[in-house]
Amino acid sequence: MQLSDGDFALLVNDAYKAFGSVLSLSRSPLATSPLVEPTLVLDNLTPAAADRGRGLQLVLRWAVEQLAPATPLHPLGTERPWDDPTWREPAWWRYTILRHRYVEPLHPDTFVEGGRFTETLIALTGIPSADTFFDERNRAIRAAADILRRQMRSGAADVDLRQRALSAACAPLARN
Repeated sequence: MQLSDGDFALLVNDAYKAFGSVLSLSRSPLATSPLVEPTLVLDNLTPAAADRGRGLQLVLRWAVEQLAPATPLHPLGTERPWDDPTWREPAWWRYTILRHRYVEPLHPDTFVEGGRFTETLIALTGIPSADTFFDERNRAIRAAADILRRQMRSGAADVDLRQRALSAACAPLARN
Protein backbone atom coordinates (compact mmCIF):
# COMPACT_ATOMS: atom_id res chain seq x y z
CA MET A 1 0.00 0.00 0.00
CA GLN A 2 1.49 3.27 -1.11
CA LEU A 3 -0.30 5.72 1.16
CA SER A 4 0.86 8.72 3.10
CA ASP A 5 0.98 8.31 6.87
CA GLY A 6 -2.10 10.52 7.15
CA ASP A 7 -4.10 8.50 4.61
CA PHE A 8 -3.06 5.24 6.27
CA ALA A 9 -4.16 6.63 9.66
CA LEU A 10 -7.55 7.53 8.13
CA LEU A 11 -7.97 3.91 6.98
CA VAL A 12 -7.07 2.71 10.46
CA ASN A 13 -9.53 5.19 11.99
CA ASP A 14 -12.30 3.96 9.69
CA ALA A 15 -11.46 0.35 10.52
CA TYR A 16 -11.69 0.95 14.27
CA LYS A 17 -15.04 2.68 13.77
CA ALA A 18 -16.25 -0.43 11.89
CA PHE A 19 -14.64 -2.89 14.33
CA GLY A 20 -17.92 -4.54 15.32
CA SER A 21 -18.88 -5.42 11.72
CA VAL A 22 -16.86 -8.17 10.03
CA LEU A 23 -18.61 -7.32 6.75
CA SER A 24 -17.66 -3.63 6.94
CA LEU A 25 -14.10 -4.53 7.87
CA SER A 26 -13.88 -6.91 4.90
CA ARG A 27 -14.54 -3.91 2.62
CA SER A 28 -11.63 -1.92 4.03
CA PRO A 29 -8.53 -1.67 1.84
CA LEU A 30 -6.63 -2.87 4.93
CA ALA A 31 -8.43 -6.24 4.63
CA THR A 32 -6.61 -6.95 1.37
CA SER A 33 -3.26 -5.66 2.60
CA PRO A 34 -0.26 -7.71 3.77
CA LEU A 35 -1.37 -6.95 7.36
CA VAL A 36 -4.11 -9.56 7.13
CA GLU A 37 -2.19 -12.28 5.24
CA PRO A 38 -0.84 -14.07 8.35
CA THR A 39 -4.36 -14.35 9.74
CA LEU A 40 -5.77 -16.22 6.74
CA VAL A 41 -5.22 -19.66 8.24
CA LEU A 42 -8.33 -21.36 6.84
CA ASP A 43 -7.78 -20.49 3.18
CA ASN A 44 -5.00 -18.14 2.20
CA LEU A 45 -5.44 -18.67 -1.57
CA THR A 46 -9.10 -17.71 -1.91
CA PRO A 47 -10.18 -16.34 1.46
CA ALA A 48 -13.80 -15.38 1.98
CA ALA A 49 -14.63 -11.76 2.70
CA ALA A 50 -15.57 -12.75 6.25
CA ASP A 51 -12.13 -14.31 6.75
CA ARG A 52 -10.50 -11.04 5.70
CA GLY A 53 -12.83 -9.06 7.97
CA ARG A 54 -12.09 -11.31 10.95
CA GLY A 55 -8.38 -11.13 10.11
CA LEU A 56 -8.46 -7.33 10.14
CA GLN A 57 -10.37 -7.43 13.43
CA LEU A 58 -7.64 -9.62 14.91
CA VAL A 59 -4.88 -7.30 13.67
CA LEU A 60 -6.64 -4.19 15.03
CA ARG A 61 -7.08 -5.91 18.39
CA TRP A 62 -3.38 -6.84 18.39
CA ALA A 63 -2.45 -3.19 17.68
CA VAL A 64 -4.45 -2.02 20.71
CA GLU A 65 -2.59 -4.53 22.87
CA GLN A 66 0.69 -3.03 21.66
CA LEU A 67 -0.41 0.38 22.97
CA ALA A 68 -0.52 -0.85 26.56
CA PRO A 69 2.53 0.53 28.41
CA ALA A 70 2.80 -2.75 30.37
CA THR A 71 1.07 -6.10 30.48
CA PRO A 72 -2.51 -5.33 31.56
CA LEU A 73 -3.75 -6.95 34.76
CA HIS A 74 -7.09 -7.32 32.96
CA PRO A 75 -6.26 -7.99 29.31
CA LEU A 76 -8.59 -7.85 26.35
CA GLY A 77 -11.27 -10.49 26.65
CA THR A 78 -11.50 -10.18 30.43
CA GLU A 79 -13.63 -7.92 32.59
CA ARG A 80 -11.80 -4.74 33.58
CA PRO A 81 -12.99 -3.68 37.03
CA TRP A 82 -13.88 -0.04 37.66
CA ASP A 83 -11.27 0.15 40.43
CA ASP A 84 -8.40 -0.82 38.09
CA PRO A 85 -5.91 2.04 38.67
CA THR A 86 -4.83 2.06 35.01
CA TRP A 87 -8.13 3.73 34.03
CA ARG A 88 -6.79 7.00 35.44
CA GLU A 89 -3.15 6.65 34.37
CA PRO A 90 -2.35 8.99 31.45
CA ALA A 91 0.13 6.43 30.06
CA TRP A 92 -2.82 4.06 29.58
CA TRP A 93 -5.26 6.54 28.00
CA ARG A 94 -4.60 5.59 24.37
CA TYR A 95 -4.99 1.89 25.09
CA THR A 96 -8.09 2.56 27.19
CA ILE A 97 -9.75 4.78 24.60
CA LEU A 98 -9.32 2.35 21.71
CA ARG A 99 -10.13 -0.68 23.85
CA HIS A 100 -13.31 0.65 25.42
CA ARG A 101 -14.58 2.74 22.54
CA TYR A 102 -14.04 0.29 19.67
CA VAL A 103 -12.58 -3.13 20.50
CA GLU A 104 -14.54 -3.86 23.70
CA PRO A 105 -17.01 -0.97 23.82
CA LEU A 106 -18.54 0.05 27.11
CA HIS A 107 -22.11 -1.15 27.47
CA PRO A 108 -24.71 1.65 27.46
CA ASP A 109 -25.84 0.52 30.93
CA THR A 110 -22.45 1.72 32.23
CA PHE A 111 -22.66 5.20 30.70
CA VAL A 112 -22.61 8.12 33.10
CA GLU A 113 -25.98 9.79 33.53
CA GLY A 114 -26.84 11.77 30.43
CA GLY A 115 -23.59 10.73 28.76
CA ARG A 116 -22.36 8.41 26.09
CA PHE A 117 -18.99 6.88 25.25
CA THR A 118 -17.00 10.10 25.38
CA GLU A 119 -18.43 11.42 28.63
CA THR A 120 -18.16 8.02 30.30
CA LEU A 121 -14.55 7.51 29.23
CA ILE A 122 -13.71 11.04 30.38
CA ALA A 123 -15.23 10.25 33.79
CA LEU A 124 -13.42 6.90 34.07
CA THR A 125 -10.02 8.18 32.97
CA GLY A 126 -9.98 11.61 34.53
CA ILE A 127 -9.15 13.19 31.17
CA PRO A 128 -9.72 16.90 31.86
CA SER A 129 -11.89 17.86 28.87
CA ALA A 130 -13.59 16.64 25.72
CA ASP A 131 -10.92 18.44 23.65
CA THR A 132 -8.16 16.58 25.48
CA PHE A 133 -10.08 13.33 25.03
CA PHE A 134 -10.34 13.80 21.26
CA ASP A 135 -6.66 14.80 21.05
CA GLU A 136 -5.75 11.58 22.89
CA ARG A 137 -8.07 9.56 20.70
CA ASN A 138 -6.44 10.95 17.57
CA ARG A 139 -2.99 10.24 19.01
CA ALA A 140 -4.14 6.69 19.80
CA ILE A 141 -5.29 6.16 16.21
CA ARG A 142 -1.99 7.53 14.86
CA ALA A 143 -0.01 5.34 17.29
CA ALA A 144 -1.99 2.26 16.24
CA ALA A 145 -1.49 3.21 12.59
CA ASP A 146 2.28 3.49 13.18
CA ILE A 147 2.31 0.03 14.79
CA LEU A 148 0.33 -1.42 11.88
CA ARG A 149 2.49 0.32 9.26
CA ARG A 150 5.65 -1.11 10.88
CA GLN A 151 4.06 -4.56 11.00
CA MET A 152 3.05 -4.33 7.36
CA ARG A 153 6.62 -3.43 6.38
CA SER A 154 8.51 -5.85 8.63
CA GLY A 155 6.17 -8.76 9.27
CA ALA A 156 7.79 -9.02 12.72
CA ALA A 157 4.56 -10.23 14.37
CA ASP A 158 3.44 -12.56 11.56
CA VAL A 159 4.04 -15.70 13.64
CA ASP A 160 2.15 -14.24 16.62
CA LEU A 161 -0.75 -13.12 14.41
CA ARG A 162 -0.90 -16.52 12.69
CA GLN A 163 -0.98 -18.26 16.08
CA ARG A 164 -3.76 -15.96 17.28
CA ALA A 165 -5.74 -16.68 14.12
CA LEU A 166 -5.27 -20.43 14.57
CA SER A 167 -6.40 -20.17 18.19
CA ALA A 168 -9.49 -18.21 17.14
CA ALA A 169 -10.29 -20.72 14.39
CA CYS A 170 -9.95 -23.66 16.80
CA ALA A 171 -11.83 -22.02 19.69
CA PRO A 172 -15.24 -23.45 18.67
CA LEU A 173 -13.73 -26.96 18.74
CA ALA A 174 -12.41 -26.43 22.26
CA ARG A 175 -15.88 -25.44 23.52
CA ASN A 176 -17.40 -28.78 22.45
